[in-house]
Amino acid sequence: MYTNILKNKKDIEIYNESLNVVEKEYTKAKILFEGNMSSRIDLIQFEQEMLTIKANIESSKKEYEDNIFSLKNEIGYMSDDEIQFVEPIENSSNINFESDYNEYLKNSSFSRERDATISSAKEVLKASNSAYFPKVDFSLGYSSSDKFVEDWNYRASLSLNYNFFDFGNRKATIDSSKVEYEKIKLTYQKKQDEKKEGLKSAANRVEISKRLLLLKDKRVELAREKYKINKVKYDNQYLSVEDFIKEEDNLRAEERELYKLKMEYIFNLEQYKSLLY
Repeated sequence: MYTNILKNKKDIEIYNESLNVVEKEYTKAKILFEGNMSSRIDLIQFEQEMLTIKANIESSKKEYEDNIFSLKNEIGYMSDDEIQFVEPIENSSNINFESDYNEYLKNSSFSRERDATISSAKEVLKASNSAYFPKVDFSLGYSSSDKFVEDWNYRASLSLNYNFFDFGNRKATIDSSKVEYEKIKLTYQKKQDEKKEGLKSAANRVEISKRLLLLKDKRVELAREKYKINKVKYDNQYLSVEDFIKEEDNLRAEERELYKLKMEYIFNLEQYKSLLY
């Protein structure tokens, strides 16, 4: 939603830039019409374009306000609270999936949870293995053989007890701990595989959106160059009002699409980064 709000703001900015250009050209065309140097059709085409742009501005403003209202409700802000929107910084650095994934396996919250759970299960398994060992009793005392004789000595005793008839229960306990330990390891291996697939998909989305962004950037560069050339043609009356308006619309559409792809790229990149923690 945050990126949608920024996109709405950018759309309004681009539409206003376009409106300023069209209004200036309309003023020039009106002077030419009054001097019988252009037709009424030229004025009507500019008037129609201005109405279209104004309608687009109002539509973008309405969407902008609706998105802000929804965002405030989502984060618990009052309707009259101000929100400062900061333009995200575009980071065009390449991501290294294998390196990021290896780091994730070592230092992420998932890896810490996995290691702690498996380590705990391993300790339970070790403890259950002690069921095979005999029970050891050790006692230490201080006594005399005759209470009337001062012949007091320390006495120690050690006894080993093992119930051979309880072997089946002991084995069952150990086997159950082994099964539980292996089950936990398999569960986390499955989770790890799922995490890897999720990270890989997120990395692919980043790469795809980056390529689309670079491609669109070139298209905008081309549209701007074509617009400059056609603007000169229009100023020298080698291009019709209709064709000039088409060039203007095309340039602004490409600029809006470029910003949209930029927001998508930043969103996908931040989403990928969030999965690494």
